[in-house]
Amino acid sequence: MFTVKASNNDGLWNETGASLMITILPAWYETVLFKVLLVFFIALILTGLYWWWVYRYQHRQTLLEQTVAEKTAELRAVNEELINLVATKDKFFSVMAHDIKNPFNAIMGFSEVLVEDYDDMNNDMRRELIQHIATASKNLYQLLENLLTWSRFQRGSLEFNPKPVELHTALDPVLGALLPTAVSKGVSLIDKVDDQSLYVMADPPMLDSILRNLINNALKFTPVGGQVTVSADARSEAVTISIADTGVGMTKEQVDRLFRIDTSTTTRGTNNEQGTGLGLILVHDFVSRQGGHILVDSQEGVGTTFRVELPRVLI
Repeated sequence: MFTVKASNNDGLWNETGASLMITILPAWYETVLFKVLLVFFIALILTGLYWWWVYRYQHRQTLLEQTVAEKTAELRAVNEELINLVATKDKFFSVMAHDIKNPFNAIMGFSEVLVEDYDDMNNDMRRELIQHIATASKNLYQLLENLLTWSRFQRGSLEFNPKPVELHTALDPVLGALLPTAVSKGVSLIDKVDDQSLYVMADPPMLDSILRNLINNALKFTPVGGQVTVSADARSEAVTISIADTGVGMTKEQVDRLFRIDTSTTTRGTNNEQGTGLGLILVHDFVSRQGGHILVDSQEGVGTTFRVELPRVLI
């Protein structure tokens, strides 16, 4: 309300005055509607923030549950794998312990007979017993050597230093060492690796173990009058080494179990030589370590051929 009072020239005032009603509208941000809308939007934002937090929390919980489930599944799988591995190694070492025991029994048995009946024996009988003791000792040594080598390889403590190796040079000492075994069994050991320019990329000690185990295995399961042939075939990128025998051969089931540690069993050669399969497991692991492959062809009663493919080096 705007009121004006005035006086005339005589000094008389109009006490009532003249009034004018003036209405002043509030600013937009001072209106009730704005305040209501402001409260509504603040509530809406707070509600949105709350539900966004709830979503993020639930999403994190879901991811956490998925991660926990995945890790639990991984741990369960690893645990089962460890259980199976322990069971497999327990079985394997049980077989190995049994096979180590057998040569000791032979050595002790023949030694006792030699000690007790030495004076009653002629030289041929003594020589035969000593030969049995020597054979059992040799088998035991080879078994322990393979076992120790395989154990070092499994632990990763076996050095791997591949370099170009001339195949004939690597093969000669192996054949020389195994020739007496072949002669004593009446088995022909034939070397058909004539090319002295064949080089493979391999770790020399591992290559020696591969050749020695394969040739020795072939001799073990080849009867009198049979033959073991070592040959090589070269291609541009690889050399295939073949060890073929005219031995007892194997069934398909036996071939499928050759390189599996969980199915390792004791076998006997044609002269009752002892075999655990550890040498072939070692061969398989060593060939794989060189970046090579091993194949087996066998026919029961006909013979077996092992083919080892290794990377070739052109020099």
